[in-house]
Amino acid sequence: MRLYIYIFFLFFKDYKIATSFLKSKRDFRNALNFCNALFVFPYYHTGGAEKVHLKVAQAAIKSGLKPVFVFTGKSSSDTYKQQFQKLGIVIDLGFRYDSARLNDDLLSSTINTINESKLKLIFGSNSSFYYQMVGKLNNPHLKVIDLVHAYNPPFEVSNTHFKDVFHKINTRIFVNEPSLVKMQSFYQSNLLAIDSSQFQLIYNSPFSENTEPELPTEKKLDDSFKIVFVSRNSPEKRPRIAFEVAKKLTEKYSGKYQFYMIGDFDSYKPNYNSKDITIVSNLKDADEIIELYQTAHCLMLTSETEGFPLVISEAMFYNAVPVSTDVGGIPYVLENNKNAILINSLLDKETMCALFCEKIMVLSSDESYYRKLSSAAFETAKSYFSDSKFSENYKTLFSIS
Repeated sequence: MRLYIYIFFLFFKDYKIATSFLKSKRDFRNALNFCNALFVFPYYHTGGAEKVHLKVAQAAIKSGLKPVFVFTGKSSSDTYKQQFQKLGIVIDLGFRYDSARLNDDLLSSTINTINESKLKLIFGSNSSFYYQMVGKLNNPHLKVIDLVHAYNPPFEVSNTHFKDVFHKINTRIFVNEPSLVKMQSFYQSNLLAIDSSQFQLIYNSPFSENTEPELPTEKKLDDSFKIVFVSRNSPEKRPRIAFEVAKKLTEKYSGKYQFYMIGDFDSYKPNYNSKDITIVSNLKDADEIIELYQTAHCLMLTSETEGFPLVISEAMFYNAVPVSTDVGGIPYVLENNKNAILINSLLDKETMCALFCEKIMVLSSDESYYRKLSSAAFETAKSYFSDSKFSENYKTLFSIS
């Protein structure tokens, strides 16, 4: 970076930005002197993707890697930061968004440092900063990997250089089958010279080592039927439908159903909070949510779009039957009336609400039907989402010579 730009930031604009910039460049160079792997993620705050990224980092340690973790966005909380710090060096680049010039220079500096280093592996997910780097890397030692949570063209890189980026990626990890299939089609149409055989499907595991339930939770239908809804308050999750289902069932059958609505739903409290509907805002304690899963008969999901949500796999490990829209990778793992109840996501909201109510009523009134689905849900979870399978897949992936 030209000296006058730094001097401008240091003395005239923002001392904190300038010093953070210089510190990050120094820390990054120093870290690469004794680390052999670089992981680039956007955030360490609360979130499903962030939880997966932490598990990937833990798998890297089990594989013998010495990682440095670079976070490129402004995290809204420190939820997972300390856990990442226990695993390796953490470099936070959240400040960079305050200046386009500093951002460009930091990117250039990072690329040069990586190209001159003896890094063996670079891994990234959900970070445009990562893809901007990848296209300009020429380090012959590098194994380049990315994790694709959902198919979302144009994959965070501009159309002018996306082909260069994908030529540099050795292995692409997908967490659900639809995204993998759609990306293969994209490759065939746009990247004929690139072989898509490096694609790999690895389902996410919701649990860490030694925390995964070993036996299904025994649940009876004698008491009130408990339904859990876990989501953020965003349009694609369609929480309004879930709250309407809860309201209709609890008003018609007082005491028979107990709904737990977990997420940033304070705005719903005036119209929906009741003795049968409990709104739990921003639940962060993992043990508390596990306690809810342990007693829940059912997990409700009303989303318009998904990859494969961790909340479903978590709930299934505790015998909670998913009653869900048939979006994303869900119908590739779950089968209607076998291990879940699936509802057409294209129905109008009123029809969908009525159908959710109907299916939950049937599930709660037929014990043999409920036991069949809940037992199958647990077995499906063990088959697809076990921590041992997740760790073994990443251990193989992270092997370097």
